[in-house]
Amino acid sequence: MAIITVWRQEFSDYRHIHNINATEEQTVRIYMPWPGHSVRFQLTAEFDEVPIHVRAMSVSRGDDMPLPVTVGGQDRFDVLPRLTRWTDWVDLNLAGGEWLTIYIHATNHTIRTLGSVSATNLIDPGQAEADERFFGVNAVQAAVDVDQPVRRLVFFGDSLTNMSRFSAPLARKLVKRGIVTANHGISGNRLLYPGHGLSPWVHSFGEAGIRRIDHLLVTEPPAMLLFMEGLNDLLHPGTESPARELPSAAGLNQGIDAVAAKCADRHVTFIPMTITPFGQSQLSGIEAWSPEKEKIRQAVNDHIRSFPYAIDLASQVASTADSSVLDAVYDCGDHIHFSVPGGREAAKFLYADLRKQKLV
Repeated sequence: MAIITVWRQEFSDYRHIHNINATEEQTVRIYMPWPGHSVRFQLTAEFDEVPIHVRAMSVSRGDDMPLPVTVGGQDRFDVLPRLTRWTDWVDLNLAGGEWLTIYIHATNHTIRTLGSVSATNLIDPGQAEADERFFGVNAVQAAVDVDQPVRRLVFFGDSLTNMSRFSAPLARKLVKRGIVTANHGISGNRLLYPGHGLSPWVHSFGEAGIRRIDHLLVTEPPAMLLFMEGLNDLLHPGTESPARELPSAAGLNQGIDAVAAKCADRHVTFIPMTITPFGQSQLSGIEAWSPEKEKIRQAVNDHIRSFPYAIDLASQVASTADSSVLDAVYDCGDHIHFSVPGGREAAKFLYADLRKQKLV
């Protein structure tokens, strides 16, 4: 038996969203890959200014009777602002390859600390308000029965990672190989700059990737880091942030080198992916692509390909007619993000490449 963090999701500061919990009730479903005996949940109020008042919480397997979830033996508890809190362990006979249903009754109507997801391979927000966003549970630990060594891979990136359209189906493939994953993608995140600018979502963009990687590697260093950042460093300048923040290829390459060095210091296998195309895209009604940005992207991708375990995702998803734009198979319609079927195709490609490189 082993204690494993079987699911984790990066949360962000969505301070501009109000009444996320208007009904005071939220139900989410989280996929549990392995058989085991008990679970516990981490709750977070990292970006809130007031406590999250939980008045009831429960968990169930399928149609089983829900079991109460407590903290310190109490079924009513608060998650204090700027902090996270683990619940008590809940004895639960996990069969493996099943879904847990987690119910939370909280009296806060507005909660700033939220997770976001677009693919439901690992978590289904279900009855959660505001479409794909949910509050409370940002990690699940389980006492599981495993007959092989378990390694951990972290997805680190921006909205392409956070939306989970490639990372979630890839995670479901990896778990069969004894690899557990965590999603540390933040929509709008940039490698070199923190979130600021004209977008109403700016506070949710997070601190610069070059900074937030430090906390991740210190607290829970994984075996592997699948890295996908740099796209927003090109997209945002001149659209939702000042044009002067457009990095040079050398500057962006230095940032990527710094992340690689941080991983090496922690004995984490660094797996960078090339920056995907964004031709024909717009942000806030402004053309986001330019020949100058494309030149930088191509130069940075040449540099990324020089790393030992690099994966050239950009070439895979680019149109054969014009490498500066996404192929229609992958494009959700905004010329930046993957569609659901495109994400599945990207996951197949990435899984095959990881196996080819003997990382899986």
